[in-house]
Amino acid sequence: GSQGAVSVNTAIMDLVDVFVTHNVHLIHQTGKLDVERVTEFYKEKNYSNCEVKEFITNILESYMQAHLVICRAGATTVAEVSASGRPAIFIPLNISKAHQHLNAQYLKDAGGCMILNQDENLSGNLRKILTDLFSNKEKLLTMGKTARECSKTESGMSSAEILAEAVIDLGEK
Repeated sequence: GSQGAVSVNTAIMDLVDVFVTHNVHLIHQTGKLDVERVTEFYKEKNYSNCEVKEFITNILESYMQAHLVICRAGATTVAEVSASGRPAIFIPLNISKAHQHLNAQYLKDAGGCMILNQDENLSGNLRKILTDLFSNKEKLLTMGKTARECSKTESGMSSAEILAEAVIDLGEK
């Protein structure tokens, strides 16, 4: 997450062996508080197939490079991930009446993402899911297609297309 999620960062770092085994290029956004620790970890592990970033300024570019997104489930993030047509594993922050979990529930119900609770076995649960997904590329593709479809309105237009149309209409008036 942009603020940094130390527990999620730690869980991802625990899975470096899975990333090596599956030749994963990792883009790891750490947040300000954890960038040094995460950077040092990957250096010590000699894992060079990784980009550690405090904050990703061009998130669209990163989404376009991604085959899978692992992140928190803020409303904007869920909307961005689904609009980009990327499969995701959301790890909701468990605060405020579980609103982050609710943000991703529709997408999960449709099959466009997975939701993983942050608990004491986050690394182990994530390991199982990633091992399955990395060996099942078709499942990743299906999740991504479903996510993109979920971002469209009843008219078949995406929210971005509707907004662009509204701006053009305003400009013509």
